[in-house]
Amino acid sequence: MATYVPPGVKNPYRGGVANGSIPGDAATGHLKRLVDEYVEAFDPWVTPTYSKILSEGQKGVINQLKVEDGIKRQRLLTVPLTSNYTSGGTSLTVGTTNVPLLQKNMVFQIDSEILWATADPDAAAGTIAVVGAQAGTSAANHTAPANVIVIGLATTFDGPTYPNAPSIYGDFVYNHPQRWASQHPLDELAIVTPDWERDGANKLAELMEEETKYVKLMVNRACILGKRQEGTLATGAQRPSLMGGIGQFLTTNVGTISPNGSNLSPYHIEDITSVVWSKYRQMATTMVMNLNTKRIWNRLINPYRQGTLEDTSLTLKLDTVELETGTFTAFIDPDMADGEIWGIDFSGIKWFTYQDQDWDMRDTTDPTRMAVSKAITGTFSMLMPGEPLMWRVSGFNTNLAAYPPISL
Repeated sequence: MATYVPPGVKNPYRGGVANGSIPGDAATGHLKRLVDEYVEAFDPWVTPTYSKILSEGQKGVINQLKVEDGIKRQRLLTVPLTSNYTSGGTSLTVGTTNVPLLQKNMVFQIDSEILWATADPDAAAGTIAVVGAQAGTSAANHTAPANVIVIGLATTFDGPTYPNAPSIYGDFVYNHPQRWASQHPLDELAIVTPDWERDGANKLAELMEEETKYVKLMVNRACILGKRQEGTLATGAQRPSLMGGIGQFLTTNVGTISPNGSNLSPYHIEDITSVVWSKYRQMATTMVMNLNTKRIWNRLINPYRQGTLEDTSLTLKLDTVELETGTFTAFIDPDMADGEIWGIDFSGIKWFTYQDQDWDMRDTTDPTRMAVSKAITGTFSMLMPGEPLMWRVSGFNTNLAAYPPISL
């Protein structure tokens, strides 16, 4: 049963006021009250990640309790030898995992020798037949794990059959929808009775406006911290359907600073993004972090700042850094965990609204009660098909005092 708020309930923002009602002529408007403006000024309405997903992410509609998708992976064109190759040998061994990436007629370079694949790969043995010393190069021994670099495809000019290309599929990913719902029930008199915050013209509408903002704050946290869960109505084991957030899906390009607890450096970003660049020649360039991490990031350039006696302003922020792998921009979200930086491409996130379940304000009034109630509800989920281009760095020292402040 819902708990109804009667007129004169104690104001939650202020203690020591009996019943929260407005004494004397304040109720008639003779005194100007600024409490409501004060409260609004300090309410945390910012939802950076959720807002960014809505503005830049892909949109979709679902009608199932499990949303599924595939993440396409780029086929590797460089694989390591898993066994040594002897000069003049007739096959390369690259292992059963990587041999399906190769095909007949591929041209390889290992060290300075060029080799040509003469048959389809042997999937069971993890080998592919080759002839070496092509294009005037010399036959040589090659020690594992030397890289087998694919540098082309080439056929003879005698009407050969078409070689079979590798058939590579991506990863299967899924998530579940999550329903957000909350209501405010007020006694009919409570709606119009003034209190320390509201004049009483339509208190329920004001409360629901604020509740909507709080619910969206929780959505922002779920976008970052959420863990997926399949809901069930089984007797004795009921549990809600939960949406997994970015942190659950961001698993491919993960860098932990070594030794753990070392001070953060821009080169740690370059290290992890170089792994992504080597595969795709591009990557996410928005660095999502919390405020403490951003303050650490700002201090990284302090030892190199220089000023003159003519300077009349001082900027102690480092918002953008250009590295060999790209130009990266800091993005603050207060819900991010300390000691984490995530490289996110928000256009690579899909945001799903359950069919007919977008944000909606509903009248949930029970006609048998002298009360009025309103509810906000919405059901959503998300996936990250662009995850292969994203990355994360963790394990760095989060003590701000360990990073040099500017010397004045």
